[in-house]
Amino acid sequence: MQRLYFLLLLVTMAHVAFADEPRSRDVFTSVNGQYAFRLTDTKYTTIKDGSEEYRVPISTTWKLFQQSTGQTHYSVTGFFDSKTVYVANDGRSLAVVDDWSEANAVDTLEVVSFYRLGEKIKAYRLADLLCSSFNISESASHFDWLPGLAYHAARRELVLNTYELNTLTFDATSGVLRSRVRHPMVTKTALLVYGEVKKAGADRYELTVCTRIFGKVPADGKVRFTSKRKYLSSYVTVLLDQGQHLDIERISNDWLLNECTYRLEQLPHSEQLKSSYVRGRKLGGCP
Repeated sequence: MQRLYFLLLLVTMAHVAFADEPRSRDVFTSVNGQYAFRLTDTKYTTIKDGSEEYRVPISTTWKLFQQSTGQTHYSVTGFFDSKTVYVANDGRSLAVVDDWSEANAVDTLEVVSFYRLGEKIKAYRLADLLCSSFNISESASHFDWLPGLAYHAARRELVLNTYELNTLTFDATSGVLRSRVRHPMVTKTALLVYGEVKKAGADRYELTVCTRIFGKVPADGKVRFTSKRKYLSSYVTVLLDQGQHLDIERISNDWLLNECTYRLEQLPHSEQLKSSYVRGRKLGGCP
């Protein structure tokens, strides 16, 4: 069994180790341009590694400024530089999304938070918003769980589209989750999977499942389907229904849902728990 875990880990690593670039910002501005949430102070500690010493940030302070006067309205301590922060047009509210996260993707990770006058009033963990924290795209140093997000300042709404084909709409002032809506083309027989696709004939393909987001996969772990879209031998994410490919605009070619946990799902629960890869995360697709 240990050999099986090792092989599964190798497969997973082969899919997650693509290169990416760090993202860092020191200011976020409201849509109307009247307010700016700006990094003002960073505190560091020194870490020794043999003969080398490194300065590592341990806390940062951000302040909300009124652009026309330079007046400070409040301050917040936290790491926001690699996140997306939406500033309300009145400057009173902040909506924070960890959409290109440098953290480990565990169920308890806070990924969305809301602030009012500098105080956190609502927060959501990855497990609150996804069926499984494995339904993400992971690189060598980051993970992404949202193919789309938008902030509507006039309506004071934050809208997040997940790889599970759910649209989450929040009240950006109170932080309340107003709705969670599945894409209208998803039926009870639909199947959303990621894996290696190979041509099997004219408009016919076979995909070996690496990640199952939702739906029932055949016992052999392969799905056969027809599609007017032309696929080369590669790893792709597809939405299928009764053997037909559903070509919806939201799913793009860069949906690399590469956690590749499908084979782990087939193991008995007691064996799944022995894998360090699963600890702290719920395994399995959406209902």
